[in-house]
Amino acid sequence: MEYALAVRRNDVPENIQVCEFFFRPGAFMNHEHAQLNYISTNYTHAVRDLMDNGINVAAQLVSAERRPDGRESYSYSCNPEVALDLVPAMRRAEREGRPVAIAAQVNRNLPYMYGDSEVDPDHFDAILDHPDYEFPLFAPPKESVSTQDYMIGLHVSSLVRDGGTLQIGIGSLGDAIAYGSLPVTSTTSATRSCFGAPESWIVSASRSKGTAARTPFGRACTAVRRCSWTATCTS
Repeated sequence: MEYALAVRRNDVPENIQVCEFFFRPGAFMNHEHAQLNYISTNYTHAVRDLMDNGINVAAQLVSAERRPDGRESYSYSCNPEVALDLVPAMRRAEREGRPVAIAAQVNRNLPYMYGDSEVDPDHFDAILDHPDYEFPLFAPPKESVSTQDYMIGLHVSSLVRDGGTLQIGIGSLGDAIAYGSLPVTSTTSATRSCFGAPESWIVSASRSKGTAARTPFGRACTAVRRCSWTATCTS
């Protein structure tokens, strides 16, 4: 994005002010414009702060799908968390006299998701939909999963009840938790040995602190601290 390059060069034109509320840690050290215009908030209050700062134009990538009756439908895909609250707030401001425009750009590389993410065309004031403007989506770097992450993931998987739901973040630890949950349904002897015999865990630590936890399966399991523990299963 051109604006981000200008921010990094400390070369933002005087008639433009770029305000952001999310930075990757350490990404804009010694960048005066970014530091002075950073809004310290979180997603719970993002809509409130956007409205307080006078937002009147919102644009977002969406996915599209043709319904059986031939009508086009749109989806906020996996990014509805701000827009679904922001658009009604902007429409209220519009009724009170604020000029408002809500635009969508279609990119069919986004997964089409249903439920609250799905909206009708009249949800937007303008829709840009042309193959020339679709592009491959970028993703966060896929970090390797360390031994410590694997052990934490395996421990977490032992705490998940049948039919439970997890909210997993992005990163190697989230990958390890998802991977560690797969053997829970396994009937292999190795899996039974790990989960069924706590004494088979060998834990060595640089600190002499540990936490014993009761799992939903009625067995004790040793918690593994990411920064200081390594553990192996004898099976």
